[in-house]
Amino acid sequence: MLEFVHVSGSSGGKDLQTRRKVRSQAMRDFRRRQREEREAGKPGAKPHGKRLSVPHSRSVSPAWPGRERATSTSSMSTEASSSRRHSSRSAASPRPMPFVSQKDGESSFQAMHISQPSSTTQFDMSAVDAMENWQLDPKSTQMDSLSAYWQPAMTGEPSPSNVTQEQATWLNDSDDFFGSTAQIGQMLGFCRSYLHWLLPGVETKTAGKMLGQAWDQSQCPMLLAACCLASVGHLDAVQPNRPPGNYEVYKANVLRHISRRMQSPDLATTDETVGALACLLSFEMSKGSTEALTHLQGLQSVIALKGGLDKLQLQGVPMMIKTLDLLYAVLFDSEPILINSQTLKATNTSSSESPSDFDAFAKLIPILVAEQEALQQSNQVLHAEQLEGLPMILQNASSCLQADSNNSSSHPTTDSEATETFRAGLVAFGQHACMEDQLNPDSIHLGRCCYFTLSTLFNVIVNKAPHRHAKNQKLVEHVFDAIQRVKNSTWASIPYLRLLVLLSAAVTTNAQHMKSFFKAELVRSIYQMGVDEWKRIETFVVRFLEMKRVLERPERRSSAPMEMDVSTMVPASPVVAQPWQISQGRGSTSLRPDGVNSSTAYEANICAVGGTNLPSSDITAKAVPASTVAAGSLLSTPFEENIDPFLRFGTTEEY
Repeated sequence: MLEFVHVSGSSGGKDLQTRRKVRSQAMRDFRRRQREEREAGKPGAKPHGKRLSVPHSRSVSPAWPGRERATSTSSMSTEASSSRRHSSRSAASPRPMPFVSQKDGESSFQAMHISQPSSTTQFDMSAVDAMENWQLDPKSTQMDSLSAYWQPAMTGEPSPSNVTQEQATWLNDSDDFFGSTAQIGQMLGFCRSYLHWLLPGVETKTAGKMLGQAWDQSQCPMLLAACCLASVGHLDAVQPNRPPGNYEVYKANVLRHISRRMQSPDLATTDETVGALACLLSFEMSKGSTEALTHLQGLQSVIALKGGLDKLQLQGVPMMIKTLDLLYAVLFDSEPILINSQTLKATNTSSSESPSDFDAFAKLIPILVAEQEALQQSNQVLHAEQLEGLPMILQNASSCLQADSNNSSSHPTTDSEATETFRAGLVAFGQHACMEDQLNPDSIHLGRCCYFTLSTLFNVIVNKAPHRHAKNQKLVEHVFDAIQRVKNSTWASIPYLRLLVLLSAAVTTNAQHMKSFFKAELVRSIYQMGVDEWKRIETFVVRFLEMKRVLERPERRSSAPMEMDVSTMVPASPVVAQPWQISQGRGSTSLRPDGVNSSTAYEANICAVGGTNLPSSDITAKAVPASTVAAGSLLSTPFEENIDPFLRFGTTEEY
């Protein structure tokens, strides 16, 4: 039925009633064309007319000379009418991505990091890098700064509504309209939410501008849908209350398009194909699916055909692929398959050349100690006090491993003495770290994360149990609970300690929802550390995997029940007490705001543990020597005289 409106005269067509009728007719025509396209795409359906691949590129019918103008006018509806027709109107005229003007030559990533450094590491790493064999691949070129991973900003405003031939092909190959501007806008919204979680300091408008520019540079709906999958995989893991989505539709379309690309030698090795495979790998890893191995092997084949990771032109993809390769090895208890062979030289040694237990753990210590020393010397007194004694625990763990692997009579420390020292220091650290601090509530959760991580390490080293032992599952549950309460900004000064906690938890837990959570947090922590730290991050993760492999050798494992269980010595929930209320006495010069010396509390805890607080049934040898009880002498035990110079716990210059 046709309805005529008056369009003559100076005010013709400008009244509200006429405009509403025109908009209503335009939307009815638009919906009718959408239905015809969907029906024409179904198998065996008889098309109602010529199918057009791009919705907004249709020609105007001669019988309706004002249709094009009416359709464009529909985007100017009032707020009331737009709320009634939100879903349909978004398909007709999506809102363009926000854009912030930039200076010439400034990259989009630099604009995003206006007030943030490219690396969160605030301590001098030159001494650590100078150590022998710390850099796994010293001949490799140093990666550029973060800004090099983003193309220079475009001079014009991005236009995500520009539909290219790639989008038209995507639309023809699918039963829905993923190539439509509305669907593209929705996927960009998912990615924008993920980017805001990945970098909390980024404003929403800046994130939208960055994604808009990335879309203008590579308008590939397949890659965008794959990025959307990877984003929601992480968001679902860290935000379990998010409403569920039908992501299988995204996955099916991405897989279908990748399969067709694999049939073409030219399209099979494009950067878009590699990026989509990497995003699919990330999504399947988040879901704990065995399909992740299929995508990883597919990536290996495509990269081999392309000539290696160095041949990839899409910025940031090589680092992302290496990160996913390492995380797959962490989550699925396997070996990396895409990392450079020189990088894995240390882990691919034969059994006769396998490093000792002490060497495997000692390689992780220097960077953690340097980080803790920098924290103790910083002005972040509250966090530093909560982690006081952590370097001592790491040294005790090394001493325990060395005593276990070195049976020579010349070694001054026996196995039982080293074990007791490790246990006494750990219990004292737990009693100190798990005390609620009214001045800094965030520190209690940080202390719990570290204590239960070290308790897991104690079970692996002393009780010779694998990481996934039943006893360790209780510990990792406490880590999972505590780490969700720690603010992201708290980890800024201790990124490698955060990396150790997350890696240990990821290889320990058997619960899939925890694995997904720790995987998302690992990606977040690595991304926030920056590209400048990537070589050290890669080295740290590979060394951790090496330590896990060495400590879980079949000949080292013990099937007997655990002789010592530190998990019951310290409560899982915070103890309402102030550290400085335990005792007062001599100690370091670091003072709390009230003037009480905080280090004396830690000394009192250690003395109490070494004296009377330990149950006699749990002690398997003689009491802890007096020289190892006092806090002032714990760092000068006989073990320190025989340790390598780079493992001494002094200043950075002593390395």
